Amino acid sequence: MKQELYEWADRTADFYHHKAKSDKKYDISFYTQSNLTDIEQSPELLILAINPGSGNSYEKQISDEIWQKWGVDGRMDGATLLKGNPTWEKRNTWRFWQRLNNIFNRGGINDILQDKSRFVLSNLTLFATKSENDLPTLPSECTQKTIELIDILQPKHILCLGGAGCIDPLKKEGKFETKQLLPFNLLSFGKFNSISVYSIRHTASRPAYTIEEMNLVGKCLKYLFDNPNKDFSEDEIKQVLAQEIQVITNKIEVPQRISEKFGEIGLSNFEKGKPERYSLTEDIMISVTKSEMGYVAI
Repeated sequence: MKQELYEWADRTADFYHHKAKSDKKYDISFYTQSNLTDIEQSPELLILAINPGSGNSYEKQISDEIWQKWGVDGRMDGATLLKGNPTWEKRNTWRFWQRLNNIFNRGGINDILQDKSRFVLSNLTLFATKSENDLPTLPSECTQKTIELIDILQPKHILCLGGAGCIDPLKKEGKFETKQLLPFNLLSFGKFNSISVYSIRHTASRPAYTIEEMNLVGKCLKYLFDNPNKDFSEDEIKQVLAQEIQVITNKIEVPQRISEKFGEIGLSNFEKGKPERYSLTEDIMISVTKSEMGYVAI
């Protein structure tokens, strides 16, 4: 496996280097995340986000002192790429990582993220931009390089962070399908070459996960991880996690019920559109947003 990883890193570094050098719109820094030189055997979990979230040109990356100390000498090579992100040891300060740990904690599976031999964090594409929207149209080779990594690692589970932006390119290149297992578009599931693949909203996304959503997703992942060979159905998951789903359903219905009650007592919305705004007194105003994940603000 180590030899295959080194060969993969050489091919991948060459591909991204030549892409960044040959086309100005791909002059973007690139790297993976966790240190792949630590891997001795197939990990239990591969976590894939859409792309690293820093944002620099490739030219600036290779002249950056941090990257030069990490091993970059004139260009990114396979050995340095394999080492991952030079700030990896600071991951517990990253918002998305903190929230992912919170979700895993709520499912009772956070021990996975505390053992570097049990998981790998990487990305669908290694091009690093501050947001997904800053990415240029990506060549299919980016996803293919990630699929090559999957084929080498052979993880038991793959968790995609980023919803459609992450899972759709993987499905297209990997030629597999997914189905929704949780309502509110919280989790979908599929199989790629017998490997279980789960897709959830990115843990750094806006709107942020509510406590109830983190609780539901964490417990669902626990159930799925515990039954890796099963072909799950939405009805089964709804039955197993009925109480957790109902808590979210009740919370979503609150803005609608409040809005209806205000109508019943004749309180009018003084600002048409979204959110609705109601004056209770001269000093107290209520804002009500009736979206899928609505809110009430006082």
